[in-house]
Amino acid sequence: MTGVELADSTVLEADVVVAGVGATPNVEWLRDTDLDLANGVVCDAVGGTGIPHVAAVGDCAAWLDPAYGQPRRIEHWTGALDRPAVAVANLLGTGATVKPVAPPYFWSDQYDSRLQFTGASSNADRISFEVGSPDDDSYLAVYWEGDVAIGALGVNCVRPFTKFRRELATRVTQQV
Repeated sequence: MTGVELADSTVLEADVVVAGVGATPNVEWLRDTDLDLANGVVCDAVGGTGIPHVAAVGDCAAWLDPAYGQPRRIEHWTGALDRPAVAVANLLGTGATVKPVAPPYFWSDQYDSRLQFTGASSNADRISFEVGSPDDDSYLAVYWEGDVAIGALGVNCVRPFTKFRRELATRVTQQV
């Protein structure tokens, strides 16, 4: 038999099992502060916290994502590259021209496949395949919320994915 045995001894039969392991932000040391801690340090769209002149970046920081209306933590090094400069500009008061960062992006090479993702999928109500299909070695899946594209998954589909990523980033950063 192939499957998974749960803690209560229930066995779920399956041909394939995928395990996703998340991370819990280490913010316990901040519990006695005035910071809003909900799945990380809650921040506005440019890294500011509820405490004046205090910003948060990194895996523990849940920045407001204006496109999706909620704070989200980005646990990938691409987010660590983009966010500190925005937070510092905000802290230094270099002007109201500080814009939120582009939608989250990450990629991974898994054997012979390049997987890329941008945006979000949690609010999606449908998925369309703009290039190929899941049965192909290369495809671009776009996640939609109503009539608005909110994310994309590319598998071995670098050029169409990159074009979509740029379009999504332009639209999202102009919304604010």
